[in-house]
Amino acid sequence: MEKFNIPIPANVLRIASPNPYLVLRNFGLEYLQKSIFRANMGEPLKDKNGNPYPNQEVNIPKSEYTSRFGTPIFGELLVEDGFYYDEKGNRVEYEGLLLECALFEVSMSKNIVKTAIQGLGGDIKEFISDGDFQINIKGVICSEIPNDFPFAEMKKLVEVFKSSASLSVKSKVLNDTYGIYDIVIESFNMPDSGGFFNMQKYEINCVSDTPVEIRLKNEED
Repeated sequence: MEKFNIPIPANVLRIASPNPYLVLRNFGLEYLQKSIFRANMGEPLKDKNGNPYPNQEVNIPKSEYTSRFGTPIFGELLVEDGFYYDEKGNRVEYEGLLLECALFEVSMSKNIVKTAIQGLGGDIKEFISDGDFQINIKGVICSEIPNDFPFAEMKKLVEVFKSSASLSVKSKVLNDTYGIYDIVIESFNMPDSGGFFNMQKYEINCVSDTPVEIRLKNEED
């Protein structure tokens, strides 16, 4: 068997073996340097003035939930167990589920009454109240088995979608940022994921809900 020597241009070699200092400097990542040392020299990376980059401590926020890989989850949406009554008056219970990778889009409009006054430029605005939060939630449900569709997870999600009552949810984004603890689903969509059998996309459109307690007063009181 004959051997062939294929020449490699010098620029290809530079790409294959990049200088870590040049990578950090060119991509603006020098502020992330903490314990990276220059190759074959054992010296810390230095800035353009020759000063070593200072070590910086990074506080990683804690999460109550972890993924299948043991990594923390920060975009979670936990739907708690609940129940509702169907059109026949039967009590239907559903099991809660954890949506690991949820993306949120939250918006809100105010309830304002505008009154036009003759001869006045503009309208008179009367603030009535804050409207509900409009929430759009997108994500993907994946199966633990590569070639298996997540039927069990999808069944739980559909049961939650069919609820005619508000859902109690736990989410750092919704709870801590917007003060939303209950939502009402208005519509949902499950688009197909072409080329992927072990995953299913979902999109939920919902609004925030505030539980109202109604007390009945007896005639004797």
